[in-house]
Amino acid sequence: MADAKAVVLAGDTHLPSLVRHVGGPVQFCGPAGGTTYTRWFTPKPPLPNPGSTPNTGDFTDAYKNVSKVLAVSNVRVDINTWINAYGQPYIGDQALKEEGYGILKINTVNRTHTFQAWRFDVDPLASGAKPMAGWPYVLSFDNV
Repeated sequence: MADAKAVVLAGDTHLPSLVRHVGGPVQFCGPAGGTTYTRWFTPKPPLPNPGSTPNTGDFTDAYKNVSKVLAVSNVRVDINTWINAYGQPYIGDQALKEEGYGILKINTVNRTHTFQAWRFDVDPLASGAKPMAGWPYVLSFDNV
């Protein structure tokens, strides 16, 4: 699939992410549309070869699949703080979560993909609108 230079658009995995699978495609997953069972991606120790935002870098999962996490947005409260306070991962307060939607803009003139993650309460067309932390992320057609 890497040779196809394809972008995989994934369904809701509870948090927005952009991942390059080694030997495979780039996968974009938009933020959760609505969830109470929250997920965090906060690897310990920090990932080697990190990007410019937290929790990015080279990652090997429990099944030995190797990938590069290019972008990810987490809940606005640390997992340990939340679990210690409430004993479970259910968050009902939308202000603490990163729910929303993803947008992929394809520019055929500049030959780029622009991946965006937006909260439900933000209008991306509004003056001064800011996407979720770590977004947008731009990849050239040749770098997919």
